[in-house]
Amino acid sequence: MIVKNTIKKLMENKQTAVNKKQTAMMELIERLESLSKKYQNAGLLTAIEIGNSLLEIEKQQLIDAWMVKDNPLQRLSAEKYYNETYGK
Repeated sequence: MIVKNTIKKLMENKQTAVNKKQTAMMELIERLESLSKKYQNAGLLTAIEIGNSLLEIEKQQLIDAWMVKDNPLQRLSAEKYYNETYGK
């Protein structure tokens, strides 16, 4: 129930950072970390670890979606876009 409520709040609040956007995964991890500190739940820590492992996959998906074709200069540009937009 806690995770379901967290996901619901996540969907309602799409951007929390002032200058940088957050992906849905970043926001979910942030909220799970907050809950794990509050409730000290080992299950939440496992969910956080899984979420952190998925961040790199999410980053690659966003970069691939931004690119029109696969060339080295455009890949650098796509990675720069991701880093400037999401700060990771």
